Amino acid sequence: MRISTANIFDMGSAAITRNQSELLTTQQKLASGRRILSPADDPIAASDALRARQASALNDQYSGNQRAAQATLVQVDSTLGEVTSLLQDVRVLVVSAGNATLQNSDRQSMAQELSGRLEQLVSLANSNNGTGSYLFGGYSDTAPPFAQSGFTVTYNGDQGVRALQVTDSRAMAVSDNGAEVFERIPSGNGTSKSAFGTIKDLIEALAAPVSSGTERGALSDALAGGMANLDSALDHVLSIRTGVGSRMRELEGLQDESSNRALELKQVLSQLEDIDYAQAASKLSQQQLVLQAAQQSFLRVSSLSLFNYL
Repeated sequence: MRISTANIFDMGSAAITRNQSELLTTQQKLASGRRILSPADDPIAASDALRARQASALNDQYSGNQRAAQATLVQVDSTLGEVTSLLQDVRVLVVSAGNATLQNSDRQSMAQELSGRLEQLVSLANSNNGTGSYLFGGYSDTAPPFAQSGFTVTYNGDQGVRALQVTDSRAMAVSDNGAEVFERIPSGNGTSKSAFGTIKDLIEALAAPVSSGTERGALSDALAGGMANLDSALDHVLSIRTGVGSRMRELEGLQDESSNRALELKQVLSQLEDIDYAQAASKLSQQQLVLQAAQQSFLRVSSLSLFNYL
């Protein structure tokens, strides 16, 4: 079979171009450190790597949510700790108020102190997370959840419970709404009693003058009832803090799992995509030799002519 000069040139040129392309691809892989530059390099591995990257991105999202949830729960726990200390201080004051030697002026001073404690409790109940969201307002962020008028405190938040998706199957509550924390406190007679209402009743009882045995008896009953309600409030807040602490411990475990998962996915991607430098360097040397051979062969063949033999 005869091969024309044009065919010889085309075949030689195509071989050189192909070898140059393969050599360039190997150089790019060495430079990037990745053995897959396009899905065509290894379709199956490229597909597995895509799934691993998607899993990694989702894991990163959950990890971020876990950190955000932990930060909020730390704030909630700290605030509830301050609420506990405040209620304990109020309880100490109520115990002192039961002293029969106190005068009306003494009890009125205690009422004024309780008034300040009430304002402090409202301030704690209106705490925010530093980004504009109220810890105990439910989903509502347009205004502080609690408003005070005189000694009366009303809840303006909603009944929602903020939550964050911390795993694909776990949405974790990061706070409780203010109605649940400060208002729905079981009282001695079995009804719902507000912590603010308990302090309000104590303020009014201590501010009222006592000049008769009947009035002294009413004061004693008010202090006893207030003490029982304060104990219920303390137990209620402790119960909520216990739940917060449980969620914080759960988050610590989830964060460890997310860290391990991130490491596993990183290793999977490395196995799928990272180049074997020794193997690639050897391949590069081989391709360089093949290209040089193709170039030299092309030069020899292209220089042949019948006139060289005449």
